[in-house]
Amino acid sequence: MPRALRGKPLRRLQRELSQRIYRHPCRNLLVIGQQKSGSTWLEKMLCDLPGYVRWVPSNIKFGKADLRLCDFDPPPPGYTVTKVHTPPSAANVAVVHSLDRPYVVLMRDLRDIAVSWSFYVLNTPGHHRHNDVKGRPVEQVIDYFIEHRLDEYAWWQREWQRAADPERGLIVRYEELLKDTCAHFARIVEHYGVRVSHERVKAIVERHDFARVTGRRPGEEDAHSFHRKGVAGDWKNYLSPLQVRAFQEVLDKNGQVIAAAAGD
Repeated sequence: MPRALRGKPLRRLQRELSQRIYRHPCRNLLVIGQQKSGSTWLEKMLCDLPGYVRWVPSNIKFGKADLRLCDFDPPPPGYTVTKVHTPPSAANVAVVHSLDRPYVVLMRDLRDIAVSWSFYVLNTPGHHRHNDVKGRPVEQVIDYFIEHRLDEYAWWQREWQRAADPERGLIVRYEELLKDTCAHFARIVEHYGVRVSHERVKAIVERHDFARVTGRRPGEEDAHSFHRKGVAGDWKNYLSPLQVRAFQEVLDKNGQVIAAAAGD
């Protein structure tokens, strides 16, 4: 392929062509999720819908995920999927509500997030908190998460649950998506108004199945892989009774909404 046609110019052309070919009611599929909540998995499945491609505004960087209305209204050319870790500040919530379009908020048991986050940061030298935990055993990194990150993560879940529009905002639990991926992915696709066959949904889910992507069965761990284990409830293998109590204290402080989100 000629150099002039590679990269962003070609993707822009692809998006503009898709806009002429397809007639989906929702041009931009917005997914809001916390880090290590399964949002990348969902994003990749959505990008397998006919005509859709990944697109992220230029101002969205690692650790910087505030939204600008001008990026989404009007929507970018073509049919796009945007996955962000946007915090529920008043300004960000106002942008999402101003769009008046369907969106998904993905949540996961905070204890499982803590375990997944700990492995990820330990194995990612470019992460801005890597040097804070470098060389520590994962149990101590979980302590670090509880001390430095848990309050913010609990606030994130609590406030997005409060702010989510009852019609436009669909809250999805990672645990539910994992348990019956076909049914819940179909529900997400329907929420966006995208019409595809059950066979297409099933094919997308199978293409992104943990075993197919990694060559490992769910539960078979690769501590250094982005796709580490592919299961829910793994916190029971790592959190000490003292850490479980520390989680509960934060969950209690944030109210029953968070406790329900975390599960048992």
